[in-house]
Amino acid sequence: MFQMFEKTVHGIEDILLTGISNGASDVHLTELSQPVFRIDGDLRRSDLYIVDISDMNRFLDNVIPAGFSGKDGDFSFTFAERRWRGNYFHSNGKRLSIALRLLPLRIPDIADLSLPSSFMRIAEMNDGIVLVTGPTGSGKSTTIAAMIKLMLDTKGIHLITIENPVEYLFESTNYSLVNQREIGGDTDDITRALKYALRQDPDVILVGEIRDTETARLAINAAETGHLVFATLHTINVVETVNRLCGMFPPQERHLVQQQIAATLNLTVAQRLVKKPAGGRMALVEALFSNKSIREIIREGNSHEIPNYIDGAEYINTIEEYAARRCDVD
Repeated sequence: MFQMFEKTVHGIEDILLTGISNGASDVHLTELSQPVFRIDGDLRRSDLYIVDISDMNRFLDNVIPAGFSGKDGDFSFTFAERRWRGNYFHSNGKRLSIALRLLPLRIPDIADLSLPSSFMRIAEMNDGIVLVTGPTGSGKSTTIAAMIKLMLDTKGIHLITIENPVEYLFESTNYSLVNQREIGGDTDDITRALKYALRQDPDVILVGEIRDTETARLAINAAETGHLVFATLHTINVVETVNRLCGMFPPQERHLVQQQIAATLNLTVAQRLVKKPAGGRMALVEALFSNKSIREIIREGNSHEIPNYIDGAEYINTIEEYAARRCDVD
């Protein structure tokens, strides 16, 4: 049962408030349809009023300062003390839809997310690559935000983020500096921004998602030159993550890239969200801190052998632990 009813909901802003009050992680708006909410991972169609195209156009004009144009696009905004990430698109004969993801306005701590305490070691890293992977909606951005918040709270760094769109808002401190750049508004594209970031005296760079060879190459080069780089990929486990990163490069570059990845990859995290018994969701992770043996395996292009060497590395797998507990209960 939704806590707000049709007679009290008069616009898209009220729909968003309904999503917040019901603990939704996502709000889906489609022209000539009733809003749909994702709550604890499940889609629930509401009995709220049918969304009107004029309301959708007004809403997008308000939350996208430069105006919205084209058939689809990303955006982000702050409303009702929450951060929101959105995408508008057309389907079914040019019918407009908007997908909105709710993010906490306050960046959670690593402990708040029940992530492994070993993730606190992030604060000790000065260079290299940290990859957080998983399917869409698995909480990758939140995990990275918690890691970066730890660094901002404990040491002096210059953080540059390159995002499409900007999600969490980080704050500069007395000893840290933050610059967040959005694709389309602050820079033309991610590769250009990442190339110039190296001339902007950063300590930590958040790339967002690595989607192509050039972005991967620039991220690895940044890590090699003394920067700590955070990035995401859409992979499901540690081994596949290494394979995907190496596989982005043509065969003639593969050997050199393996050397570079072996030298720079500090931590690989693959995560997914599961329901809590009492409601809400939590992140389960497979995480691997690279050691000498793991780096040698990557260097030789034998990433498929990683499972044989994880006993000697710092390896965490709460996904397997969760599955084992479920089997015991069942």
